[in-house]
Amino acid sequence: IGHLNSGATIPASKIYSDNGVPQISPSATAVAYTASGFKTAYRVMTNDAQQGSVLGNYAVTKLGTKKIAIIDDRTAYGQGLADEVEKAAKAAGGDVVAREYTSDRSTDFMAILTSIKGKAPDLVFFGGMDPQAAPMIKQMKQLGMQAKFLGGDGAQTPKFIELAGADAEGALASNPGLPLDAMPGGSAFKAKFEAKYGKIQNYSPYAYDAMHVLIDAMKRAGSSDPSKYLAELPKTDYQGVTGHIRFDAKGDITGGAVTLYQVKDGKWQTLETVQSGK
Repeated sequence: IGHLNSGATIPASKIYSDNGVPQISPSATAVAYTASGFKTAYRVMTNDAQQGSVLGNYAVTKLGTKKIAIIDDRTAYGQGLADEVEKAAKAAGGDVVAREYTSDRSTDFMAILTSIKGKAPDLVFFGGMDPQAAPMIKQMKQLGMQAKFLGGDGAQTPKFIELAGADAEGALASNPGLPLDAMPGGSAFKAKFEAKYGKIQNYSPYAYDAMHVLIDAMKRAGSSDPSKYLAELPKTDYQGVTGHIRFDAKGDITGGAVTLYQVKDGKWQTLETVQSGK
């Protein structure tokens, strides 16, 4: 079950494939993970093509933004997500007025933002994580930029609000899947999990479902030998805590949901959930 991020999941997937070990990631979202064609690679989390498609479309059709600036951190995750957002925004009729790059260690974005400000975007999308997203939104405010800020799941964290403080207000970001309280088994799972382990993490219900998908395949195969139950994984039809789990030919979850959030009164508030492909 794993790995946590795409940077680890992708190289590990070849080793598992070479050795016939089934792999189900509860959290890696990069498109490249399942694009390699390995028959051992699956995920129960919405991928970046699904998430980016929803985000790009949402920015134009729901937020009413026409001029969009895109920045990414050059990681497998950040760049992959930003590419999909750009594609979907253009398809929805948006104009991408800037495409800039930074790194996952930078905290000074003044030069990039000053250049972008001159192009007067309605919205800045950032593909990357909270340690960069927070100083970026603070520096946007310092420069007097009126553009909306939109991120993916790397920014939709409590840490982003903690680091950005009052400047986080109004920021928008997404997370693959449903909010915990909207998952079919979310509330019951949360109560049981927190009673035993303490505060729940975003990916806990997905890791739980990934394990049960493997167990279900073992039961159907009548064996815990990977060479026997691997053939059952593509036939998965399992009702889990996070929802109904079925895989497409690549090993991606079908019809993955993406939920949009906005910071209001210092907390992430749910805006709406969109099914990818709709």
